[in-house]
Amino acid sequence: ELMEWLSHRHSVSVITALPHYPAWRIDPEESRRRWRLDERFTYPVRRVPLYVPAKPSGKKRLIHSASFAAAAVPIAIHQVLTFRPDIIATVAPTLAGAPVVSTLARLAGARSWLHVQDFEVDVAFDFSMIRRPQMKTAATMIERMILKGFDLVSSISPPMVSKLIAKGVDADRTAMFPNWVDTAAIRSGLPSRLRREWGIADDAILVLYSGTMGSKQGLPDVVEAARLLQNDPRIAFVFSGEGPIRSKLEAQAAGLSHVSFFDFQPTDRLPDLLAAADIHVLPQRAAAEDLVMPSKLGPILASGKPVIATAEPHSHIAEMIKNAGYLVPPENPLALADAVRRLAAAPDERQELGSQGRLTAERELAQDAIFKRIERCLLQLKEGISA
Repeated sequence: ELMEWLSHRHSVSVITALPHYPAWRIDPEESRRRWRLDERFTYPVRRVPLYVPAKPSGKKRLIHSASFAAAAVPIAIHQVLTFRPDIIATVAPTLAGAPVVSTLARLAGARSWLHVQDFEVDVAFDFSMIRRPQMKTAATMIERMILKGFDLVSSISPPMVSKLIAKGVDADRTAMFPNWVDTAAIRSGLPSRLRREWGIADDAILVLYSGTMGSKQGLPDVVEAARLLQNDPRIAFVFSGEGPIRSKLEAQAAGLSHVSFFDFQPTDRLPDLLAAADIHVLPQRAAAEDLVMPSKLGPILASGKPVIATAEPHSHIAEMIKNAGYLVPPENPLALADAVRRLAAAPDERQELGSQGRLTAERELAQDAIFKRIERCLLQLKEGISA
């Protein structure tokens, strides 16, 4: 979305992987095409192959990231020589390609920008994706070196920007660009056809989780909360998405007739998906606090439906939803079930919380305003080249 917006105002070029996430698999037709130009876009998008593990472990994720970085190097060098960029940017995850970007930027006389969506080193160790604690010191040192090698390092929430500074990035080289939402496409009051397709009764209270199903989200607690509410005929739970732990969640939910799983919906059906919910759930494990900021929060707020989030009171998530939903302690299915039960019984409160969430999205997360903020920052960064 950002590149599409920038492409109408500037020259942009993208290097990315073959599509594989969050299902962690590459379509066989894609794998045969290897390096290719993706012609679906109005600007150049070059895709490169990479190793994609069927069951991603810590070690396999490292190989996965390194394989992308290696495959991207020759294309990146060619782009630097022919496209001659003013700014070269990369996104973490993955940090594996970041040294390539900062090095090429220095050689080309360009500025370098790293945008941090989550702190993958901290996540890898805090969630035991890498189980050798002795590696953490070395990994942290390498991460600090990478971060300090960029002219601009941004992230998506104030606590995450503070963490960048704690990791050694100069404050005047940081910026905060939150995950945006297209408030024109996703809006409150939309009718939903998906409920009928899913067989959800009009008078049911639909509790929806949509997104990646991984270890950071605390999704087993949502299934357990659904189990605690299985005798309430009003409430139905839907999980829409894919990810490494989906099969485990389906096994955990076996026998719960009010719990359903569906695949990711196409982008053009996202407004319909969000409108289907009466209550959104945003679960997150305690260890993930301020290491990640769920990108799904913006669309949830824009949908005009209330949200129940599992987070600590001092977290940025708590700040974002303070007028838009309920906050419950992480990893506490009983508290989550109680919050669902109370909100399901309060239609007027659901409407008020949803309206407040919509106002928050319009005020703080609107796509066009954030894109203009990013553009201003990048133009200032570019001016520093000849300053």
